Amino acid sequence: MSRKRMSIWSRIGNAIRRGPHLVILGSLLFLSFVPMLMGLLISSKTHYEVYNHFFSLPRAVQWDNYTRATLDMLKPLGNTLFIAAVSVLGGLALASFAAYAFARLHMYGKNALFFILLCLMMMPGVLVQVPNFVLVRNLGLGNTFSGVMLFYIGGGQAFSIFLLRSFFDSQPEELFESARLDGATEMQTMSQIALPLARPILITVGIMNLLGYYSDLIWPLLVLTSKEKATLMMVLQKYAPPSMGQTLPNVAVQTAGYMLACVPLIILFTFGMKYYIQGLTSGAIKG
Repeated sequence: MSRKRMSIWSRIGNAIRRGPHLVILGSLLFLSFVPMLMGLLISSKTHYEVYNHFFSLPRAVQWDNYTRATLDMLKPLGNTLFIAAVSVLGGLALASFAAYAFARLHMYGKNALFFILLCLMMMPGVLVQVPNFVLVRNLGLGNTFSGVMLFYIGGGQAFSIFLLRSFFDSQPEELFESARLDGATEMQTMSQIALPLARPILITVGIMNLLGYYSDLIWPLLVLTSKEKATLMMVLQKYAPPSMGQTLPNVAVQTAGYMLACVPLIILFTFGMKYYIQGLTSGAIKG
């Protein structure tokens, strides 16, 4: 009986000691959700309620705001997802070959090339915007998806190769030696051993790159000039739908557009979070 009482008091003491930490974490978690909650609140109001009763709850949820925003955002969202998907898949394919070569092949000058790769990672991306734009214009890729995707693929290689190379290098060498003794080629060892084991880090790198491509504004704004090929961020940048009989923009519909832009990323993290965490914690960032 005394042991049971001691156990209860021990649990109470632990709860009291953890109390301040839980309060701080709970407060930070709540604050991180405040922008999302405010967005949901604003997007569910009428035009009048937004400007006259900003902090009050809506009398009735205005689903028409989301319907109108969806119609305006559907094509730009499709353009963005197409560009991001092709860029991620193309970048992972090229980076996998290069990372495997850096990690598993014995070749002269490999370390020097990898050092140059690390130097490219330290270069701010804004420094190459103007040279890339001139190159796009000279290649005749202006106002094309290819002009955006090719430079996304090329620009993300350094970061992707760095993470994938570290992961490939941490895989047991015995697996590759056994495969070579059985007559497997380097392409077979890569496709049948290295890549299946690297699925978590591949998903991690893919998600990281996709976040950058999905939310990028500057590069598509430089390359794409027609409204038909505009990306989601380009449309959201100047999205200010008018309200009937009003001179002020319809902030409720505008906020609904921003909330809809978050949906693909929420879905992505819902299904990919497990692999994302595995990639980060299984040697992906070990040197």
